[in-house]
Amino acid sequence: MRRSILVVALALASLASSAHGQPAVTFADGKLAVDVADMPWPELLDALRASTGIDLRLVGSLPETATATFGPLPVDTALRRLVGEDAGLLFVYAADPRVPSEVWILARGAGAAGGEALPPDEAEVVKGLLDERRDVRSDAVQSLVSVQEAWALEALSGVLTTDGDGEVRAAAAEALARIGSPEALSAFLPAIVDPDPSVRMRALEALVHLQREDAAAILSEMLADPEPGVREAAVNALRNLGYALERQTPGT
Repeated sequence: MRRSILVVALALASLASSAHGQPAVTFADGKLAVDVADMPWPELLDALRASTGIDLRLVGSLPETATATFGPLPVDTALRRLVGEDAGLLFVYAADPRVPSEVWILARGAGAAGGEALPPDEAEVVKGLLDERRDVRSDAVQSLVSVQEAWALEALSGVLTTDGDGEVRAAAAEALARIGSPEALSAFLPAIVDPDPSVRMRALEALVHLQREDAAAILSEMLADPEPGVREAAVNALRNLGYALERQTPGT
């Protein structure tokens, strides 16, 4: 009996300590739960990185501390709830579609929790990627073509896989094709299976303009596209590049 009372008492004490601000960040099955009170943002970011394995990159600065209790929630929802109006978020996905491999946090505040310091012009580009206006995001995407940094490819990859507007995703695909490095073409691949046929078509056109042999393998994948117009354009593109087709276009 005493043992049962002790177990219950310990459980209640644990709940009470959590409710009174002891930091708690848990991650399981692709979902994140947070229970923190007045926790310094640098410590919270470290706890989030350790529990999720996500590369969290803070650009700018957040308020000194964070207070939040919620969960478990999908990672993107949880992080949006955490930063609130203090920052915008850009998600980059790799193997697991539920959990981003990398998240850019663009802080709007000027608190003490400083992040990495990008040059002002580059920070402005990242800010543009998170703008609510489609044309601003598209312009920011195009400006990344001239940024000779790994983070630019990562940012374009994030836009291509997560932006809700097909025009912006298409712009990201075109930018990656213009960069043309092996890493850029690898990041480009989600464009050929984008749910929007117009994005796939613009991705195809961007590959044609490359006039390079390594574009042929990607164009060949588009011969199986569910949209007849995209399949036909892929056939013509391969012919224009001088490659003999080894199979007929499916469905024609």
